[in-house]
Amino acid sequence: SLIVEQLSMLHVETLGLDGKQNISLAFNEAWVERGTGQTAWIEVMVDERPRLKRMVADGALVSTAAGSASYARAMGAAPLPLSTPALLLVGSNVLFPVFWQPAVLPLNSRVEFRTLDPEKRPLNGFVDGVPRGKISWMGVKTSNIAAVELAFDTSHDPAEKLARIQFPASGDAE
Repeated sequence: SLIVEQLSMLHVETLGLDGKQNISLAFNEAWVERGTGQTAWIEVMVDERPRLKRMVADGALVSTAAGSASYARAMGAAPLPLSTPALLLVGSNVLFPVFWQPAVLPLNSRVEFRTLDPEKRPLNGFVDGVPRGKISWMGVKTSNIAAVELAFDTSHDPAEKLARIQFPASGDAE
């Protein structure tokens, strides 16, 4: 028998420093990272509201549940079960706001990243690891039309894989 999961994809828009707009789909995540040796100064908007007026960090990422066990996890977020109707918002090496932690957002959220200093602190954009070049802005939301259906053999149950990540073997001492 098979385990079947239906998963939303991300609709990602970027605006290049040259003014060129790009639209992409992502299965796992979309992120921005500093484009120079300087830390990035990123305004983070969620549903058109400024949630972080200035994040000082190496970068920021929006992840689906499917992508939460990879780069988002490496950046400090807890991985989500595939069936979780949520997005993760994660920062990379966040200096400010001090002690800011990853956020779990409703699946229908729209997240925007904008550099506050495009000349000195441009951003590099990435969509599922594919470079989008130097950008000034990125908008990420769940696609209204694109989704995937994955089938797993029961011997490769994604819920069991997640459990092994969350509860690593500890020697089974009793």
